[in-house]
Amino acid sequence: MNTVSEEQAKPRRKRARASEAEVESPADAASEATEVTTAVASATPVRPGLLHRIQLDPATGLAFFVPGLFVMAVGGAMTWHWIFNLGEGVMLLGMTYFVAAVTLTALQQRSQGKRPSGPPEPQAG
Repeated sequence: MNTVSEEQAKPRRKRARASEAEVESPADAASEATEVTTAVASATPVRPGLLHRIQLDPATGLAFFVPGLFVMAVGGAMTWHWIFNLGEGVMLLGMTYFVAAVTLTALQQRSQGKRPSGPPEPQAG
């Protein structure tokens, strides 16, 4: 005895027609989603990652390396072992900084597309 009167059926039909009108094609839905994503992406500021926020200059490493090498040479020539050891420490600090700066610069250039990520291709000829 589940009968529906004619008056109760009319609102249901109207709701069904309204929901059919609201159905969109997948292409329309995809374009709207792209517009929303583009709007959100343009409104959100892009923060650079840690890799791009750190700026190391290889010249600073050389600025430590060369005087350290000089102090090490003078200390070794005069047989002043503690001076030699101090110069060696400064030289190693400069060398480590230099290698880290060059490596970081190469990684930054690779992630920006300025440097290829693989080995060089052999050239025919």
